[in-house]
Amino acid sequence: LIPAELTLFYPVGGWKRHVGDGAYEFIYPREWLTDQAVVYANAVKGSEDKVLAMPRKRAAPSVTTSVAFGPAQGDASENVSVVRSKLPDSFSLRRTLGDPADAAQRLLDTAIAPPQSGKKATLIRAVAEQRGKSEVYEFEYSIKLPSGKELHSICAIFDKSSVLYTLTVLCPEARWEGQAERLTEVAKSFRMV
Repeated sequence: LIPAELTLFYPVGGWKRHVGDGAYEFIYPREWLTDQAVVYANAVKGSEDKVLAMPRKRAAPSVTTSVAFGPAQGDASENVSVVRSKLPDSFSLRRTLGDPADAAQRLLDTAIAPPQSGKKATLIRAVAEQRGKSEVYEFEYSIKLPSGKELHSICAIFDKSSVLYTLTVLCPEARWEGQAERLTEVAKSFRMV
């Protein structure tokens, strides 16, 4: 057996593992690279927080991208990313968002493709699964952008310590059939640690 920690550094079976914020983990294709724009933005934010170590009244952003990976020379239309969103202490997936189908439709209508955006999202499936230490909602949808470009996506979400963690796998609809098995595996691997 290969220790799971090794997959953080060495690909095994075509996959690498990412563990983030001490809260979540997932696997991604070994040939994918870290999105350097996200790394830079997080590094700048970290530096700004430490400059002069003076107390400030500036509020922390409520939504931040934790990490993103995608193919080399990609155009960002195929990738995986994890976003952190601060939540009220009283938040829970079931109590606040409802069952998986209701939660998915609510997120599609308010955050992913609100009416004024010109985007059209279609929910394909929504499920709840126990993964690791928490329940995870996973939903799959297609989205048509105002430009006419069509994308396919799977999101997986869970909450921990007043933070909602959202993993999103994205691919152009035209390439989905050839990538579906691999990208579904990425989404299915997302869990709390």
